[in-house]
Amino acid sequence: MEATEPPAAAPACASFSDPAVLKSIAGPAKELQADNPVFAPPAVAGRRERTEPPLAPAVPPYFVGRPAAKAGQPIPVLLAVHGVASSGSDFAAPLVPLSQSNGWLLIAPTLQYHNYNSPLETRADDLLLISQLDALLEDVPRRTGLLIEPKVLALGFSRGAGLLERYVMARPERIAAVASMSSGAYTLPQACAEAAGRSEPLPFPLGTADFERWAGRRLDAGALRRIPLWVAVGAKDVIEPPAPWDGLLGRTRVERAEAYVGLLRQFGKTAQSRLYPGLKHEVTRPELQDALSFLQSPDTAALSHG
Repeated sequence: MEATEPPAAAPACASFSDPAVLKSIAGPAKELQADNPVFAPPAVAGRRERTEPPLAPAVPPYFVGRPAAKAGQPIPVLLAVHGVASSGSDFAAPLVPLSQSNGWLLIAPTLQYHNYNSPLETRADDLLLISQLDALLEDVPRRTGLLIEPKVLALGFSRGAGLLERYVMARPERIAAVASMSSGAYTLPQACAEAAGRSEPLPFPLGTADFERWAGRRLDAGALRRIPLWVAVGAKDVIEPPAPWDGLLGRTRVERAEAYVGLLRQFGKTAQSRLYPGLKHEVTRPELQDALSFLQSPDTAALSHG
């Protein structure tokens, strides 16, 4: 039997110059490290949170946009993941002509999100949604009858972008490249934050201190570094991102995108980034065209073949 290399290890800590970062993350980190059932986070601000797993199908409903058939040839897949208060079909609508012109099979699931201001809820949601995306990708060949590439191209907006960032950590073997637009709750690939000689753990989804516990596998740092990533945000995006990430990455989506790209650089990963002047928390055709141009680059296209 051929020997296989173990997953490459990640640098332990993300380095910060301001020690106040450690104080800011202590509360959310302690809450995440508490022995709470995955689907039973405590009440937040007097609101009643769900206390059991939502009844969801193994395969979420999804929109399919078919390209012209290529007999006997694997077709690239574009997985498009919507944000809060949207749906797969709504998010897919402007992507249909663009994906068809590239010869891509467009897949856009409709997913259920809950309280994205709670890291506990984000973790609970995304563990379920990761399994749903797995089931979806297994279902696509059956439903479409098409031969597809083994790795998919992924595009996400806002909450959907955050989900994809965590999905690629959990399933790097399924993803060829990611275009992330207007995310607000990034998960750092590092296990802890350090400043002034001190450190604090970064539990999932702030970071990866307990990633193996929740994902059921070690983080493969080498595989994660190799997956191309494009990070975009609008300069006028004033929609407040989830507060528990404020001290770690900044209070605005622009600050967070800049900080995230810089911390990825510490991790040894290069990400392309784009700031759109005048753009709010929205998706525009020029931004989508740029995202798809990134995803169809020759290097990215080669990765989709596995």
